Amino acid sequence: MNHESVLLNEVLEHFQLQKRRCIIDATLGLGGHTNAFFSHSDFKGKVIGIDQDVSHLEFAKKRLHAYGDRFIPVHNNFSEIKKILQENQLTFDGILFDLGVASPHFDKAERGFSLHEEGPLDMRMNDESSITALDVLKNNSFQDLADIFWRYGEESLSRPIARAIKGDMDEGKLKTTTDLAELIVRVYRSKHKRSTRHPATKVFQALRIAVNDELGVLQVALDDAIELLQTGGRIIVISYHSLEDRIVKQTFKKAEKPCICPPKQPICTCGREPALRIINRKPIVPESEEQESNPRSRSAKMRIAEKI
Repeated sequence: MNHESVLLNEVLEHFQLQKRRCIIDATLGLGGHTNAFFSHSDFKGKVIGIDQDVSHLEFAKKRLHAYGDRFIPVHNNFSEIKKILQENQLTFDGILFDLGVASPHFDKAERGFSLHEEGPLDMRMNDESSITALDVLKNNSFQDLADIFWRYGEESLSRPIARAIKGDMDEGKLKTTTDLAELIVRVYRSKHKRSTRHPATKVFQALRIAVNDELGVLQVALDDAIELLQTGGRIIVISYHSLEDRIVKQTFKKAEKPCICPPKQPICTCGREPALRIINRKPIVPESEEQESNPRSRSAKMRIAEKI
């Protein structure tokens, strides 16, 4: 398996590793960021690595075996941070979220993430979960599917695509990822609409988000991380599409300025204290060299905040 860690140098720089005693790598993947933490001479602490994909977790455990009990692997969703900390009796002063889908998920057609390779309509990041993309397509109404494609993919042809999906599903024609991708291409052609990317990109994104409840678990995890992060600790989030970045931006702003008093009220009476200091108002994006060498990084945006 191969996967290049996005914004690696920027993460190392802004984490201030010499200050960190315990970092949570909430999206461990193949362990690229964590390996870089341990390889840095300034870092002497521990890392709790969380991943819901068993195959990725096993790969990372082998890769990071040399670091012994400084590395604590956990098979779970990052929305369970509170439970994970309680079970391991640990506190933390740094946490990294590298959101989205790891490259190996796209490389394995049988996982159902790729719109270019034929595979089952799956898209589960945790293959122990019960709901697949096929379940979402089968069990939702035309209107619900259209809402999913619009809300999570901002797909302008959400309604005609949803209508075509329900029609092909009723006829037993829709079984694989390539079936779905070809259906969406047909809808685009019938509407004489062009796309700068593959026409199915937005629908595949929307389905993946729905299957894994990505936005819901992100909000839970961010709220818990901000609450539990030690004073002076840092939270770094790398997102890959506007829906994720909007949640991160709004959550950080709310934690930095939590006052709910009327704007014209001269004195705050709600008593809500700031929890974060935002480090970068403008998101950090990869340098052009990284974008060229790793196309997956092109849409990445990194936001950083510090607990106060």
